[in-house]
Amino acid sequence: MNSFISSFKPLAVAALAILGIELGVQIIVRPNFVERSNYLDFNYLTNELAQKLIIYEKLKDFADTQADFVQVGDSSGFHAIIPNLVEPYLGGMTYANLGCCGNTGFSGYYHIAKSVVANDHKLKAIVLYVSLNNLPREELVLGDKSIGGGDRIYSSFAAPWAVLSPPSLALRPVVTSNTFSLGGLVRPMTPGLTVNGTASAAMKSIDRNRGWWPEDDLRLTDGNPNSKMSVLCGKDDLVGLWLGAPSQYRGLFGESGFDPTEVFGQFADLARRYGAKLIIAFQPHPCSRLMESTRAQLRSIFSILQERYRNLVVVPPEILEHWPVEMFASADHLRVGYEADASRRLGRLLAGALGLPGRTDDVTTLGPEERIPDADASTEPVWTAERFLKGWTTFGVTIRTDAPDGIEEITADPSTASHSFETAIQPVVPARPYVLSVAAKPSGVTKIRTIIRDRKVPGRIGTLDCDLAAGSAARTLDAFDGGIEALADGWRRCWVSVELCDKAAAVGIQILDAGVAGSAAADGGMHLLVRDVRLQPGWRLASKETPVAPVTPFGQKCE
Repeated sequence: MNSFISSFKPLAVAALAILGIELGVQIIVRPNFVERSNYLDFNYLTNELAQKLIIYEKLKDFADTQADFVQVGDSSGFHAIIPNLVEPYLGGMTYANLGCCGNTGFSGYYHIAKSVVANDHKLKAIVLYVSLNNLPREELVLGDKSIGGGDRIYSSFAAPWAVLSPPSLALRPVVTSNTFSLGGLVRPMTPGLTVNGTASAAMKSIDRNRGWWPEDDLRLTDGNPNSKMSVLCGKDDLVGLWLGAPSQYRGLFGESGFDPTEVFGQFADLARRYGAKLIIAFQPHPCSRLMESTRAQLRSIFSILQERYRNLVVVPPEILEHWPVEMFASADHLRVGYEADASRRLGRLLAGALGLPGRTDDVTTLGPEERIPDADASTEPVWTAERFLKGWTTFGVTIRTDAPDGIEEITADPSTASHSFETAIQPVVPARPYVLSVAAKPSGVTKIRTIIRDRKVPGRIGTLDCDLAAGSAARTLDAFDGGIEALADGWRRCWVSVELCDKAAAVGIQILDAGVAGSAAADGGMHLLVRDVRLQPGWRLASKETPVAPVTPFGQKCE
């Protein structure tokens, strides 16, 4: 008998050792249930998908939140709602933004909410914030499997067995980084969870702003075939909203035959179990009209739900609230700068619907120092590049000296790796926004980067990558805004804005595709025509034909 028992001693010792290690990790590291999860993949030489990192970071930050209001939903609310600007309307109560992405699916929204509210003893309401374009339909219920969808989120965070995840799983980022790099011998170790610049910026913004991140949609020229904004509302300016038959829907857990009423009902039931309200909040929409049949169908759905769940509130009650199309970067995302207006709008809607003693007045009226106008063609520049040869420093490019007045021809040297030119500008007024705009025409060159920055390093910097051939532009998140405009005769205007904090600035242009294998640079044929380079005060470059409300920047203050 003793021999039989003794044969299990190694297993018992191993089990005690494992238990000791896990207890040690829990005591020293103190990971929460999100850090103990197996949600992230940590695959070799593969970046995690940005959406998964966003979901992970939000759940990690709010795993033990005691917020009175918890928001879930699609990216319309992720980019539009800043908790700090909602809270003044809530009578001293707190707000957390856990909204992420439409491809998370309603099942994903549900399990994110369930994971957080289970530990939230102050919960007053779950806010399901969505765009009218993202109402429940089959592909928007279970979510995209590439980011785990509802199933992966459920099994990682909300399932009963999720509590059994060992604390040592929180060490996976460190262990995998050391293992894949052999302790830094074969390649640098990964700092943090990702080396993806966009995902890293999003995670920092989430940490700093309690769940909010400014939109970063691609900017397209007017009439660009890749832009859906020009055809979004059609000739009748109608919301393209379709509600199908119940048989075409699935439930949050994969059940067939559920309709939108049941999908929304699951959220109301979850909130009711915790003695809280469910508030379904709709993002403003760029289309001005909603078909009466669709409006009647939605009202019928919410009437049925409100009979069944007395804790359900829908805001705005009329469902559709129209904002000008110029205020949108895409069908679902308000353009950067309007998140303050959207946040205060939601605060007023919540306070009014729930009878809160908080602020219900319109507090969007700002002083002149905050409502700085956009720049346009008539805005007096603080600097223009009349001749590039005066004061510009060049790297790997030559500038034609006999070019016609007002147009410069830039040629990239194929023998060098870097191709750029820049100049310093002083003085500028610090703590003010400025727009750098460049009119360019490609001739071999198709991609350029426009740069505006504080002269001091480190400092504020805004860059915009402009694809002149495709008519598209993407800004870095250090920039406030940016865009691209189609001009006559094949010219494009690229612009980027940022708040400068120094008394001097530097502006520059970099050629991105010179030196690419197989490009025209091999024959010395990479040319760029440039004209009308100017620096103007303002948060962005606008057209007089499409005036919109001035922006209310958040988090852009110089220290």
